[in-house]
Amino acid sequence: MAADHVGEVLREMRKACGKSQDDVASEAGLSRNGLHLIETKQSDPSLRNVERIARSTDSSLLIVIANADHKARKP
Repeated sequence: MAADHVGEVLREMRKACGKSQDDVASEAGLSRNGLHLIETKQSDPSLRNVERIARSTDSSLLIVIANADHKARKP
C-alpha cells in the first residue's frame, strides 16, 4: 500500500534537498519530533501535513503520492 511508504519518501526528499528535520518541520509548521514520527512510520500524517512537508522540500503532494505508489508496487 502506498500509504506505508509516504514517510520514507518524505525522508528521502528532505535529505535530497539537504535540509534537516528541524528546517523542514519549522517550514511545515510541525515539531521536529512530529516529523521524525512521520518519517519513521510511527505516525500517519494528514494529507495537509504531507503537502506542507512536500512544499518545504520544493516538491508537491502529487509527487509524494506517485513516489510512494511506485515504492509500493516494487516486488
